[in-house]
Amino acid sequence: MKYFPLTVIVCLLLSSCAHAQGREDTDTGKMAAPLQEGDNANTRTNRYTGYFLYGSNMQWLNQNWTDEDIADILTGNERRNREGVGVTSLRPALYENFVETYGYSIRVNTFKYYTRIGAKNNAVFIGDQPSDRHRERKQYIPGVPSESYENLYEPVWDQGENGTPVNDGNYYALYVYKLVQRYRDDVKFWEIKNEPDFTYSPMCGENGPGEGCNWWDRDPDPEILANLHAPIQSYIRMLRVSYEVIKSLDPDAFVCVGGIGYESFLDAILRNTDNPDGGKVTAEYPYRGGAWFDCLSYHIYPMYYLKKWRGIGFKYSRYSDAAVDAVVRQKNLYVDVLKKYGYDGTKYPAKEIIITETNIPSKQVGDYIGSEQSQRNYLIKAAVVAQRNGISAIYPYCPWDFKEWSENGQEYDYKGFYRPIPNAPGSGELRVHESGTGWRTMSRMLDGRRYDAIETDRLNLPATVNGGAFYSAAARDYVYVLWAKTGKDLDETASATFTFPPALNVTKMVSVSWDENETAVSGSAIKLTGDPVFVRLNAEVTAKAAIPVTGVTFNRASEPMETGNTLQLVASVAPRNATNRKTTWTSVNPSVARVDNLGAVTAVAPGETAITVKTEDGHKTAACNITVVAKMVNLSYILLNSAYEHMKAGDVRQLSVEFFPENATNRNIIWKTSNDRIVTVDKNGKLKAVAPGKANITATPEGEEESKAKNCIVHVN
Repeated sequence: MKYFPLTVIVCLLLSSCAHAQGREDTDTGKMAAPLQEGDNANTRTNRYTGYFLYGSNMQWLNQNWTDEDIADILTGNERRNREGVGVTSLRPALYENFVETYGYSIRVNTFKYYTRIGAKNNAVFIGDQPSDRHRERKQYIPGVPSESYENLYEPVWDQGENGTPVNDGNYYALYVYKLVQRYRDDVKFWEIKNEPDFTYSPMCGENGPGEGCNWWDRDPDPEILANLHAPIQSYIRMLRVSYEVIKSLDPDAFVCVGGIGYESFLDAILRNTDNPDGGKVTAEYPYRGGAWFDCLSYHIYPMYYLKKWRGIGFKYSRYSDAAVDAVVRQKNLYVDVLKKYGYDGTKYPAKEIIITETNIPSKQVGDYIGSEQSQRNYLIKAAVVAQRNGISAIYPYCPWDFKEWSENGQEYDYKGFYRPIPNAPGSGELRVHESGTGWRTMSRMLDGRRYDAIETDRLNLPATVNGGAFYSAAARDYVYVLWAKTGKDLDETASATFTFPPALNVTKMVSVSWDENETAVSGSAIKLTGDPVFVRLNAEVTAKAAIPVTGVTFNRASEPMETGNTLQLVASVAPRNATNRKTTWTSVNPSVARVDNLGAVTAVAPGETAITVKTEDGHKTAACNITVVAKMVNLSYILLNSAYEHMKAGDVRQLSVEFFPENATNRNIIWKTSNDRIVTVDKNGKLKAVAPGKANITATPEGEEESKAKNCIVHVN
């Protein structure tokens, strides 16, 4: 598959919603005016001139975490003692059914908060989840509601009869107008729907022209567009309405095709108009889809691109540089489609390009790439290479993992900057992945700098090295990001030596690692590995005062476990900003329970042990007592070795029981006879025939329901 999209959920803070429910909003500020005839993305050039955006998607956890709390742990907030992971832009959502229910201003103060703490030029996706009263009533698939809007083809503008310049009868136009009026100061990119081409029939999107079901030769079927369930022309109409309304209120904003995954879907947009009659060009519908957006947003999950069939098996390339190559390759495929329709900067203005979902897992799942090192390297390299290739922003998915490493999950469960976060802010330690630390280091080193293609070319990087030069006009200096290219499957090791050109007069340098550790390097040559480093030339190591560790605590003092089960222990090192937070984990008796270097405990055999953690700095310790008991295995059913027996008076027989599963914990059987004057049975299932007749012997698992009992009929001659 091209990608496995997930819906990114913006937090719906219930306490705020309750206060806002039923409130009437009034429109304030600058009024919109309809665009002039022919004023669209074919004639209007709009380029993003801000700094590259090191973004993140948002995610909802529970009512304890507000959107502001989540923004804090992404961008950082010194006033609230939250370091964050260096995020400079956020990607939340504003669903129509949400703002219709709780008021369009419900998130205004939240978005102002984002900007205040450093999240700038945010990307917001809109158009999803229309309210029931505004959802299109026509069903293109019987029984399946459309995800488009009723009255979408009504005029966009009126004479202001209802207090707004847009036609209030066009529900989608009014929704967009109200949003942009309120949120335009804190939003730069407006994505129209999240993944409008998401389909459960991916081959239709992946196939080339002439290959079976494909979107190059025919328009996508509404039935398989799971996030649209409407014709492609309806989506183009949403783009057109969005473009007209957004540009009238904020000409510098960008209208984006929302997070697509297939080039063929882009082709369908560009070859159709919004004409419901098959997308034909007419006087009423004079422009094809490319006229109604100036930004392309795409989603790319490289783990799905790192194997190729070679006739006798798959060839894998599961390393970070191959993953980055997949990002660039996909971008170039989209550019090829855009150029096909004239969006090359000559005939029509070129489109801005951003990536609003990407990542690889930090844990290997199945045959997909996945490790702390590969995820961290991928994200840093992807941000650098994206800037080299004209991409303006990256928003990794997502803030935290959905499951612990010790749990069995899918690849999407392990894509966070953080491990699973505690149930409430402050109730436990935030455990940052290497990817989160690396993202923060990169942001601190490069935010406010621009990629310099000329300086990068001057480096004359060899084929074994990749990277780029980033210039700060304020500091009047460069930071160089460099790494040795990886090239082995499931291997992030690589090595190369790079020498800076003599023209740069390099006599010494400082190399900054992904975790912000600085190393002084003498001379003009530097040894590189597969891990990117940030290099400052002719500089000195920054003097930093070490912050000592004062203690470490566990999130629990003791815990019972069953054999085979796992438990994630969390150690909180104090203070949170201690310089060296490294810890060592041990088990007093690993034959009872073992622990890995991340605190994942596995129960091995019945007994008692203690799991200890010790800090490298200060040798502070904490312990958790573990009591392991045999795991209870539920009994499914039993079988007797005989269902019928013929005996003579005085005979003795032994009945036996087979348990399923074989390791079932409950193996106690209660034996009964229906007539002990004919046959007796002891507690072990031993029969003795007494006198002629028939009796029923019943074997019932102790404490289990009678349905699990089995019978043996005995005839005594």
